[in-house]
Amino acid sequence: MGTNQAFGGSGSANWNRVREEWAGLGSDDSRIGAGGNPGEEPTADPPGLPDEKAYDALLAAIAQALIGEDKDARRPAVPSVPLSAVLPRRGRGAGTGGGGGSGDAGAGGSSPGTRRVTAQAARGGSAIGAAAAYRDRDAAALAAYGLTLEELDALSPRMRCTRILDVAIGQAGHPDEQAMREASVAQVKALVSGAADAASISPLESVRTFIAELTVRLGLIELRDQYLAQAVTAAESLAHEKGMRQWVSAKVARLDLARYGRVSTTEIHQVARQMSADVLRLLGGDS
Repeated sequence: MGTNQAFGGSGSANWNRVREEWAGLGSDDSRIGAGGNPGEEPTADPPGLPDEKAYDALLAAIAQALIGEDKDARRPAVPSVPLSAVLPRRGRGAGTGGGGGSGDAGAGGSSPGTRRVTAQAARGGSAIGAAAAYRDRDAAALAAYGLTLEELDALSPRMRCTRILDVAIGQAGHPDEQAMREASVAQVKALVSGAADAASISPLESVRTFIAELTVRLGLIELRDQYLAQAVTAAESLAHEKGMRQWVSAKVARLDLARYGRVSTTEIHQVARQMSADVLRLLGGDS
């Protein structure tokens, strides 16, 4: 799952710092996420276990690396893009997002030498928006995504989820795109499952959880080569990954969703763009 120079970032000083922080984590991460509850932030550090500052330093390094690769993420207010610029263009090949992937509008897939975290957030956000529109039985909103209630009603929950991901995101042709698609699956599935509690799911909470997972997965793309190079053992790598995921969840849970106001299901992609930048600033130590 490691990237190479063609995808950018792998040889940069920022990502080298991330690898150094990763390799420097303690070998026993059992303190992280004690109790097994996602989003639960650890408290005191028992003797001999890793200091929470080590995870803070790792997340700050990842945030700096991702912000450094995305000019939109460096802006307090992320520029708006229309939903049509985010959705895959019909008739284009796999892995091409709206906007053609050039990186100009921040809407398409990643181009060589850049990782547009706000672009990937928008694409995953569009899938969550489409899923929320289906959950709400909003035919007009679904039409903006190129979907209909009748089409989705005829599918099983699993196929419904896949259809929404295919229409809103398209196929993954790049490791970053694969990370984004995988990060959005659970949120889309929960919204369209038909379960009794689906009606109570807040799309903004879904986006916040998605952004947390996206951040983790984008960081892990650049860290896989640490295991391959045997800088850490397989067991250490798994422990670090678990610790990082739960530490990110704990940090991102602090993000106040009220700041985004009332959002329609056709605007969730833009909220996801803004929230991805806000999350990176939060992880980087900026409140």
